[in-house]
Amino acid sequence: MNTRTLLTGLLAATALSTTLVSHADDHGHGIDKRFYGAFQANYNYFDSDSNLQDQEGYTISLGKPIFSWLDLELQAFRAEAKDSGGNKLDYQGYGLAARLFPGRYTMPFYGLVAYSIGDDESLSNDDSDFIDLGVGYVHAFTEHGSSIRTEYRARRSQADGTDSEPVNHVVSLGIEIPFGAAKPLNPTLDGQQNYRNVKVAQRPATSDWTSNVPCADADFDGVCDFGDQCANTPVGVEVDGKGCTPSGPAAAPITAEAPMILEGVEFEFDSAELTTTSYPILDRAAETLHAYAGVPVEVAGHTDGKGSFSYNLNLSTLRAQAVYEYLLSKGISSQRLSYQGYGESDPIADNSNADGSDNTEGRARNRRVELRAAEK
Repeated sequence: MNTRTLLTGLLAATALSTTLVSHADDHGHGIDKRFYGAFQANYNYFDSDSNLQDQEGYTISLGKPIFSWLDLELQAFRAEAKDSGGNKLDYQGYGLAARLFPGRYTMPFYGLVAYSIGDDESLSNDDSDFIDLGVGYVHAFTEHGSSIRTEYRARRSQADGTDSEPVNHVVSLGIEIPFGAAKPLNPTLDGQQNYRNVKVAQRPATSDWTSNVPCADADFDGVCDFGDQCANTPVGVEVDGKGCTPSGPAAAPITAEAPMILEGVEFEFDSAELTTTSYPILDRAAETLHAYAGVPVEVAGHTDGKGSFSYNLNLSTLRAQAVYEYLLSKGISSQRLSYQGYGESDPIADNSNADGSDNTEGRARNRRVELRAAEK
């Protein structure tokens, strides 16, 4: 088995296995799983042994995030190569690439490895193999997720019948665009057959009054109207089997429109590490979620308006993930819990005063984590 067949098989197997595993492992993770396309203009600094002049080129990619740390891509590249005599030579290839993110939600740098087959006529008229190792950076500049993408690659080429293996250097700058609509930053449940916003009196009633049941429930407290002894309780407030608030402080509402703000949940500065003072608050939140067994809930992270849109979106996602993982550790099922970062897009207070000065109190309110009812 030659090198080309082996590498192609390994990359194809990696692509298939990670895609299959991701279907079983992607529930609850806030990464954007949309396919994306990328176009990059590049400049090729050819190895002096290749007898090629440095030239412009381009790379086209089609990719998909698999995990928070891994993207897989199909790629094609081409450069208008010329030898020292000005003769045009083919320099092009197509293959598979993997982007590896050590911290996608904190700083979106990545490592890159790729294998391609194609033509490098400076080596041979036979097919050539290309192996890339590199680093890159992506920076989102729209809420849709469109990003600036820049890379450096060291590209080694080899061909049958020659011992020469020149290493060329490629620097690139381009744009990366996800396909399809982004997840709404302010999702609504209008028109969805969901317990939190639709009364379904036509469905059979049940005597299991404390569960998320498909029956008429005017105050959405989880207790059917025919057994509710305390009507009109606030949406999301924890109740007992009679629909009444038990002794002790009532739970905060959990709805898409009026989420539970986890007051007092804090993080270390510019970090997603929870402070120890947050644990009792999250323990109480876990108790509330256990009381609403079956109700799907999203952990929503938010930031204030300081910093770039991309950085705030990444930080809010990572903080939401930290709360999500804490709640999982308290026995909340991943089948009903998810997380999403919204960055600075959904403020509940002004980040600045009317005179343009900094509103520290408003920014503090905007830095928050919420629990909100989500679609099933």
